[in-house]
Amino acid sequence: MKKYILILLIAFFIVPSCKYDDGPFISIYTKTERVVGNKSFKKVLIDGEDVTADYKDQYMEFFKNGSLVWFIYDGTNLEASYPGTWKFTENKTHIEMIIYHESETYTWNWEIKRLTYADTFLERIDEDGKLVHWELYKSY
Repeated sequence: MKKYILILLIAFFIVPSCKYDDGPFISIYTKTERVVGNKSFKKVLIDGEDVTADYKDQYMEFFKNGSLVWFIYDGTNLEASYPGTWKFTENKTHIEMIIYHESETYTWNWEIKRLTYADTFLERIDEDGKLVHWELYKSY
């Protein structure tokens, strides 16, 4: 009988965590732990056009306290860094990012397509109505 109760408890906690189209089904890491860290751009698509090369010297660092920094390098030298914030929205199916870029503030609401410890796939519709797709990977 105790085995059945344990199985029911495990199912109760695991099944609600399966929210993303592209997985994972089960993870030992919390959603916050999967977001936090240095993320490099693996693939960037805008309306299906691959613009990843424009992001090759950029990465984002997400912190557990909800802050982030977007770093842009010119080869090996830091060219710019932009602070911001992030938080889960819509029952943890979306991530809202606010980026402070010089005199402007950008607020983006990304739908989470995949959230693993190593990969994060995000999509949003930009202000021009174009589908923006980011594939980020954890750079160690």
